[in-house]
Amino acid sequence: MLKTRYLLLALLVLAFNSCREEQVKVAGKGYLSLNVSAITINSSPTGGRTKTVSTDDFIVKIFRQGQVDPILLFNPWSTAPAQIELETGEYYAVAENLDPPSNAEFDQPWYYGQSESFTIDKEELKTIEVQCSMANFKVAFVYSENVQNDFTDWHASATLVNEGDMLEWAKDDDREGYFITSPLSIEVYLEYTKETTGELITRTFTATISDPQPATLYRLKVDASLSNGEIMININVDDSFDTVDIDVGEGG
Repeated sequence: MLKTRYLLLALLVLAFNSCREEQVKVAGKGYLSLNVSAITINSSPTGGRTKTVSTDDFIVKIFRQGQVDPILLFNPWSTAPAQIELETGEYYAVAENLDPPSNAEFDQPWYYGQSESFTIDKEELKTIEVQCSMANFKVAFVYSENVQNDFTDWHASATLVNEGDMLEWAKDDDREGYFITSPLSIEVYLEYTKETTGELITRTFTATISDPQPATLYRLKVDASLSNGEIMININVDDSFDTVDIDVGEGG
């Protein structure tokens, strides 16, 4: 009976050691070489894309498939080693320059990218590319000579319809405002004073960008004229790939 117990114990120890060896063999470790690049959108009328964004200060996270929290975080990316040691398994990587970005902010492009799923095998080197592109969109206002010559004051605002975040442009403010991709309402205010009576005339005009696209410049070109003491204005939208010109034009 005692011999039988010793035999069973020996078999259990042997099976346990065999399982440990198998787990070590399966788990193992491999290496990841991760390249992070970013593209910027050229806001000229002809559009275009150029790779000019430095990713040294980007935030890079590595996730194991099926897990919510990253297993590795490099902030900034320039501190990461040339080769990252990982246990064998399925992963993906996320890179961005802001975490999190503001819903609305001046001069704040948000670049974001996520790699495809990749497998780390034991004692092998895997090379993966993460390409980031602009994930928010931007808005700018351009006023015609008519507005600048005939009107005494003007300003504009843009508001995210669902979130409520807003940016305001004072007179002669030519900055670009950046917004997360969510419906946007536009408001333009114009005023002038009648020379004969000193009466102040004001008008407010609105427009909506209902389905803004990332990496797109929505440029509002504001043009207005005076006719019999009235401000004449209308709104037209011209769609294009990288730049959308929204003409606030004479007529109507």
